[in-house]
Amino acid sequence: MTIQHGDCSLSEPLATQVRLYESKAAWCEEHGFPSDSMQHRAYVAQLHRNAQARKQLEETVPPLRGCALCVYSGPLQGELHCYCPAVREVHGLKPVRVVRASSAACGPGATHLDMMAWRLS
Repeated sequence: MTIQHGDCSLSEPLATQVRLYESKAAWCEEHGFPSDSMQHRAYVAQLHRNAQARKQLEETVPPLRGCALCVYSGPLQGELHCYCPAVREVHGLKPVRVVRASSAACGPGATHLDMMAWRLS
């Protein structure tokens, strides 16, 4: 679940942490601890920057990017498929999103991932 906070969408745990540090900053300001207040506000600002950077990363890096770079992957009918011999032998030709499912042939750990760059070193 995401929560809108200012110009940033934050996960619920992160939004809770932001609210906590904002209240700490307000308390410090109210009770005459301006340097502590500034530290808390700086931490909140860093949490926002991290959330924005994560959002940008998620927008620019496609899901299953490793599979897109794998020597066994290739497009078929507009979708990335796995051509790994070990996977095809047992499961046939399947889309990468299916092969990488938690209980499928390659799994979330990308068991059969192979890249040309690894072979050149």
